[in-house]
Amino acid sequence: MLEVQSVYLSCQIIQPMKKSIFLLFVFGASIFYSNAQNLTVERIWKNYEFGAKGAGSYQMLNDGVSYTEINSTDDLVMRNLSDEKTTILISSKQLVWNNQAIAVAGYDFNSNEQKVLLWTAPKSIYRRSFEAFYFLYDLKTQKLEALDTVHAPQTLAEYSPDGTKVSYIHGNDIFIKDLNTGKVRKMTQDGKRNKIINGTTDWVYEEEFAITKAYGWSPDGQYLAFLKFDEREVPQFQMAMYGELYPEQYTYKYPKAGEQNSKVTLNLLQVSSGKIQQIGLGEYEYIPRLNWSKTANQLVVQTMNRHQNELNYWLLDCSGKQLVKKNIYQEKSDTYVEVDDNLLILNDGQSFLRCSEQSGYNHIYQIGFDGKTRAITSGSWDVIEFLGLDQTSQTIYYASAEPGAIYKSIYAIQLDGSNKRNLTPAIGYHHAEFLNGMKYFIHTYSTANTPPVSVLRMANGQQIRVLEDNAALAAKMKNEKLNINLDCKSDCSYNPSSNFIF
Repeated sequence: MLEVQSVYLSCQIIQPMKKSIFLLFVFGASIFYSNAQNLTVERIWKNYEFGAKGAGSYQMLNDGVSYTEINSTDDLVMRNLSDEKTTILISSKQLVWNNQAIAVAGYDFNSNEQKVLLWTAPKSIYRRSFEAFYFLYDLKTQKLEALDTVHAPQTLAEYSPDGTKVSYIHGNDIFIKDLNTGKVRKMTQDGKRNKIINGTTDWVYEEEFAITKAYGWSPDGQYLAFLKFDEREVPQFQMAMYGELYPEQYTYKYPKAGEQNSKVTLNLLQVSSGKIQQIGLGEYEYIPRLNWSKTANQLVVQTMNRHQNELNYWLLDCSGKQLVKKNIYQEKSDTYVEVDDNLLILNDGQSFLRCSEQSGYNHIYQIGFDGKTRAITSGSWDVIEFLGLDQTSQTIYYASAEPGAIYKSIYAIQLDGSNKRNLTPAIGYHHAEFLNGMKYFIHTYSTANTPPVSVLRMANGQQIRVLEDNAALAAKMKNEKLNINLDCKSDCSYNPSSNFIF
């Protein structure tokens, strides 16, 4: 990339002198070569000398100002974003089972953050999925217990909304443990490898739709909606798995182009009775997304045809005595319709947000349960990423290419489409990770000549502190003479405190 830029600049200078183009082309290339002659593939990719450091991730708590992490001594600690004051929630000395220390690979809290679900020894299944051994820890009683020693390992374990139960998958079946009684119930009975999958996904959904979790609790905990995959007719694929002295054959269901996919159905489990109802959704090939409202027993489900050019949204209302089902929105295209990851039901209980390319550019829309559509963003540019919604202030945050196709900036806009503002006006590439509560975000800025600078900011863009400036890498690049002087639109110093070029 740098070599091309240097040649491009040289050619711009000598454009009137056509006979000298080749000589200056070689001259520009030789200058770059002399500066970069010490660069090797080994230095870049083996020794990783030019790798940038990141700011890490934050697992935020409900208050939106505190986060948790596993520290260097394997304690689970809570820190405050503003002053970094630290409190130990679980000491590593308390994480011992059968006289062995638990190496925590990940954890989640229940809704009131009084209980913690920890997992250890994860083993990959495919690209994203894994199985692990789960433990439960009560912060109030300081009691540690295994989730289920009989049906282990598990995957996709999570607390029910009221924190009294834990759901999980084992052997392609759904289990629910009652934490008050310790009783474990097997809610589905037909799960079997390479045949029937309940509550998690097959290879196609994990690889092509990027999802592994195919179930969810209703807000009141009375229902659990899940997908069932019947992959008995899907052709099998075999490969040799190397690692030991002799390779082992691994067999799994893998539909090549034009072959039979899994038959996927939506099912609704009534938790108290264990009754399962299969829900018809018309004609479809895929069910790529499902999501409950956070406030009401309303479930929104997406279905799609095999050509992936017709997407339907279904609303299932379980709040009354009878289940009410309705097709609330449909989008078609002559080519392709993108599956939307932003299946967010608004607090009004009557609409949701969707990113769509129906105008020719990717923009954010509010879609009512009555099918009415309203564009929130518009213009001859794309929304690159929907970053979140603060339902209290009715503010949407998103990343877009509005400054130019090769740039990315972070914007805020009101839900009604008013008061759009650019939170990161410096020209370059901006990435934002909004933290739980939408009060803060981690902002990372870079250009072709500026290593990533990561800053913690308030939602309005105000800087809290620099998390990582990669100063050592910037100095190294300067010493290597790798930087190329361009105009100020793409190569300027960056001041993270102001977020402006100077």
